[in-house]
Amino acid sequence: MAKKCFYRFPIQTVVFLMLSMIIFSNAAENTPRQKIVESEARSLAFEGLKTYTKRDSVEDIFLTRIQDKYDPDFYYFDANWLNPSGSPHLAYIAVNPWTGDVWNAAICKRLESPYLGKMQEAIRKRFRLNKDSDAVFRSKEPLCNNR
Repeated sequence: MAKKCFYRFPIQTVVFLMLSMIIFSNAAENTPRQKIVESEARSLAFEGLKTYTKRDSVEDIFLTRIQDKYDPDFYYFDANWLNPSGSPHLAYIAVNPWTGDVWNAAICKRLESPYLGKMQEAIRKRFRLNKDSDAVFRSKEPLCNNR
């Protein structure tokens, strides 16, 4: 009788461990995807502003983080600069926290440049994403002013 219980226990343990691994691996796939932090979003926004302003330097541009209660997932920034002859407002920038895509949120246009693309590719590699799995998150657009 003791032998029968001895042999059943390891089999039950193995089955339990296998089921636990399956359950926890599925749970890991359904967890929210990693996001970039605000400092990364700020760096991406500055790089996007270089494309938008067609300038190599953005040292005189200031970014202010804006909390958008209607679109809390994206990072929003108000870009201002010291403009002695006009408005200090330069652009309203949105950054996709899953992909690093940078948008001019006033006109709903994605900003692109070779260096910005390299920064975004590094994010995808860090999060271990391929182009297919990234397509869903790249399709997310910010709530733009022109809609």
